Amino acid sequence: MPSRILALIVVVLVGHSTGGLISRLYASTHPKEVAGLVLVDAIPEGVQAAMTAEQWKTYDRLLLVAPPKELAG
Repeated sequence: MPSRILALIVVVLVGHSTGGLISRLYASTHPKEVAGLVLVDAIPEGVQAAMTAEQWKTYDRLLLVAPPKELAG
């Protein structure tokens, strides 16, 4: 008789900044796979809608791009 293995993986997600937004969205999409959620200075979903076009342009330029090579380590 073949044996069956049931693999159940449940995780605790930790997200910082943009990773917090992604972690929260994952947790809300897959709640049975997430045992816990730790958010550190997470970006809220509506951040772009709350900003003017000029603010978003600055935010995008400063925070959502690769760091300068001097800071990348």
